[in-house]
Amino acid sequence: MWHVSPRKLWGRLPYDGQGVFPPAYSALGALRRRAASNFWKRTPWWSRPLLIPMARLGWVAACARHVWDYARSEGLPPRLAPRLFVDCVRSGARPNEALIWRQFFQPPGPHPLPGRAAAVLLLQLGSASEHRLLADKQATAELLAKAGLPTPRLLKVVPRGTRHRPLRPPLVPA
Repeated sequence: MWHVSPRKLWGRLPYDGQGVFPPAYSALGALRRRAASNFWKRTPWWSRPLLIPMARLGWVAACARHVWDYARSEGLPPRLAPRLFVDCVRSGARPNEALIWRQFFQPPGPHPLPGRAAAVLLLQLGSASEHRLLADKQATAELLAKAGLPTPRLLKVVPRGTRHRPLRPPLVPA
């Protein structure tokens, strides 16, 4: 049986990478809307009128919590929190992404392609076999090595479903 915990559902918001009012003027706006549309095509057509608004409302609640926690942990000035909340709600960005984008990129505005939106978009590019290849770190390293690109040394392959035992640290002569 398929089971997803409420914590995982909460943590994956926004599901399609879109905020409540994603920036329409963004150069990436059309791509984001297309990626979000393709994301929702995986759900039954009759459930979309209910699921999409629920996901948007869930994102507003998640933003309030994320911004509150982030502002408190980072010691942000209270005047910054409302602007950060609006940026997160609009763009679908996490508070750290929205804050960095607003402070370092001109003109100030919401992030055009935050992490979740980028993930939804990039998953639709390329073929399924290429995605599987990139998910296999050993195969990807071999492919990159054939192309002459340096890759980190492989210490150990842990097969799926087995328990990992850490490698012992090398003995250093005293």
